[in-house]
Amino acid sequence: MKTQRVLVLLAAVGIGYRCRPEHRLEMWKGATELLRDAGRYPEAQRLAEWVQRLIPDDEEWRLTVLRLHVLQERYEEVLERLDEVPDRTLQRRLEKKVLRAYCLMGLGRVQEAAAVIAELPQDAKSTDPRLAMILAEMAYHADNPQRVADFVTTASLWEPNLGRVRKLFPYLRRHRKWKAIADADRPVAHADLAQALSSAEAAMNLNLVARVADLATQVHNRWPDDPRVLEPLFYLAAKRPDTPWETAFAEVLRGCVRQAEHPDLLYGLFEKCFGLGRPDLAWLVYRRLAELDAAHPGLPFTVVLHGDRWFVFRKRFFGVPAADAAERMSLKNWMRWNRQLAPWREVWPLIPLAAELAVSDPTTLRKQSLRRALEAFRARVETQQLSTAMRFEYVTALEIAGEFATATQQLAQIAAELPAERERVTLALSEMMERRADWQGVYEVLRPCADEPEPSLAALLRLTQAELNLRLGLPALETARQAVRLYPHSAQAAHLFATVLSQYDSPEEALFFLEQPRARTDVNLSLLEVDLLFRTGRYTELSRQLNNLLLPAVVTSRLPPQRTFLQPAESAVLWSRFALPGARDFAAAARILRANLPATTSPFLREMLGLWLACYEAGAQGPAADPERWLACGRDRREQATALNQLCLLLARHGQVESARRVARRAVETWPESPVLWRLLVGLSEGDLGLVAAARRACPQDPELWLA
Repeated sequence: MKTQRVLVLLAAVGIGYRCRPEHRLEMWKGATELLRDAGRYPEAQRLAEWVQRLIPDDEEWRLTVLRLHVLQERYEEVLERLDEVPDRTLQRRLEKKVLRAYCLMGLGRVQEAAAVIAELPQDAKSTDPRLAMILAEMAYHADNPQRVADFVTTASLWEPNLGRVRKLFPYLRRHRKWKAIADADRPVAHADLAQALSSAEAAMNLNLVARVADLATQVHNRWPDDPRVLEPLFYLAAKRPDTPWETAFAEVLRGCVRQAEHPDLLYGLFEKCFGLGRPDLAWLVYRRLAELDAAHPGLPFTVVLHGDRWFVFRKRFFGVPAADAAERMSLKNWMRWNRQLAPWREVWPLIPLAAELAVSDPTTLRKQSLRRALEAFRARVETQQLSTAMRFEYVTALEIAGEFATATQQLAQIAAELPAERERVTLALSEMMERRADWQGVYEVLRPCADEPEPSLAALLRLTQAELNLRLGLPALETARQAVRLYPHSAQAAHLFATVLSQYDSPEEALFFLEQPRARTDVNLSLLEVDLLFRTGRYTELSRQLNNLLLPAVVTSRLPPQRTFLQPAESAVLWSRFALPGARDFAAAARILRANLPATTSPFLREMLGLWLACYEAGAQGPAADPERWLACGRDRREQATALNQLCLLLARHGQVESARRVARRAVETWPESPVLWRLLVGLSEGDLGLVAAARRACPQDPELWLA
């Protein structure tokens, strides 16, 4: 009985304690915060205002109510009531300024927000997500994509910012800030398709397949009839053939084709259909395009581009066993022979141009289709009825027909009429020249891209390849380095950089680069690593790597003994003694240049190579060795540094070390970001400590300069 009385007494005391007004207020405050954290802002707002009526003098709670207004984007109301909260402490003044700037920016009052931000301490700007959001939006209005990318990740740490953060995704996408988009997004459903697709494109460029799958599922479920949804679905279907992603792609495509009213949109689907090994989908697109516009140039041009794949399917799509899900086969003969039998009897009439393309050699039809496509293109060009996308297809048709000059004129016309398409025009022109093996033309077209603030990856890769083929080692190395720096997740950029390193700089450094952690694996990188292990004499590691790749082992008995030690460290400061090409190398280079000079079309190469031959034949003496003449060859600092580098090598070869050192210093002053030029100068100076320190400051990441 006594125990029961004690328990009853304790319960009564507990109930009395909980019923105290102060305790009940704290419970309601906690409930408000729980509702806020659950995203139930209207309910949290009502409860918060009810609590405020009970404690009207609680200044901190008044700020809590205003923060709830901010979460609901009631910015005008916050600005009206913010001054009602007194500035009793430094922390509160800072909090009010942050809220004021955040609301001003939310209302688009950029200049007022900037004035408030200027009064805030620097450390708050770098750590407070609300301030980061304001600074990111200010950078957007100032058209500074790099600062937007710098602040948007911090801004995303505060969940209420997510809507405003995502509004910046299309802008960041235009400027290829893939890492910033991926880091700033959160696993919360998207409400805007353009923002969701921007995030998906960022994930595709970073090879984040799982994230692409999540976003593709979202957009497929929410916007199943929008043709833009096909892009992430195509990416996943191409990455993972013979999976439900291909089924989803086909389902969305059929729905889009049924509803499509724009012929050019339909034409853009052909490449995806044939790329997946699904010509049956392409037939569907062809029939719908013919219904909408029977004279559309895309109809005959599709036959030109894809006539050889008209009946090529993935094997597993028809249940044929295949080791690789992407393995394909042609059903041309099978369908032609069985077109009178079920079920092909019903399918054959649905295949456009079935009889014409199901022949052993459809070349004649494809040539006829090219003529018809060009006629249709020209008719629409004359009446200005050709869209921008189809104008580029017209250029491709002209190139296939061998009308290169006309194709070039069309590209120039597009660039003049549509300045926003100049980058695409430049890439298209350089691609045409690459197919013609005109590497000097590629170099001339893409040369300005290296100095742009945001060059595309394709432009940098093609420019590097052109410089590599033209034996321009120094600019090729720096262009490849730029590609790796701007696109660290690109396996193509990594492979090309390692290739240039191995050919023109150091196989050791190329191997060191490849052994660093990489964002994605690639078989070409692994094979290049095998080659570099062999070239650097690391036969034990080579055998291990071949075993990992399931490749045949090398016969070690036929190889020279593996070196125990690397080159002496002094080689980093005695470059001119270790790595300067010999007299035979210079003589061989002179013979090649004499043979190639008459066919040289690049103004820079023509001037520099002619000067190189004159200087070589004069023994690096006289007017041909004047640095000013070599500088005049170049049209920008990259070309000027390249020319000076060649003069420096000629002078060093002929024993004029002091003159070579002066020219090397001029080259470094012209292009201080190049580690190769600093290495040359350090080597010619034989380890001058002040010079080594300056080189380290200019190129802190270079391993050779660190060793020096």
